[in-house]
Amino acid sequence: GGPARQITNSPESEDDATFSPDGKWIAFDSGKGGNQEIWLMPANGNYKKDAKQFSNQGGLTQVPTWSPDSRFIAYETNDAEGNSSIWMKSAKGGPSMQVATKCSTPNWSPDGKWIMFESDRSGKKSIYKIEAPSRIRMGKPVTFFAQVEVNHHKERQQIFEEAWKAVN
Repeated sequence: GGPARQITNSPESEDDATFSPDGKWIAFDSGKGGNQEIWLMPANGNYKKDAKQFSNQGGLTQVPTWSPDSRFIAYETNDAEGNSSIWMKSAKGGPSMQVATKCSTPNWSPDGKWIMFESDRSGKKSIYKIEAPSRIRMGKPVTFFAQVEVNHHKERQQIFEEAWKAVN
């Protein structure tokens, strides 16, 4: 209840605001950092002082949705070619993990076991679901050894040609 109040004031697009289930945070997408990205701020915080950029996908990132336990945020990202995918990140920060491709508008199931999304994979729009990951999986590094031979003369010549072409 109570009167409505404006909590953001960027001249850039800001929308898709959503409260965390525990009521402590607000996630929204904003273009104020240059690209449309996900931002977080405390529900009782000050926009100018407390709003922090959460994602850094570098495309059109939007539609944040909280896991029911407020531990994760799933969101949609569109790359430069217009391909849309669903990513997930811990609400505390850290790395992001892609969880689905060729899809949009993520939503968690009430029990937190599934992430539902929209896709036209079958030729018409439909709702799909995937099991919601319980953690961010980053994989394990693979150790390898490689040798590289560099012809410094040819490399410098190529740099010169590219610079000359740009100047000319």
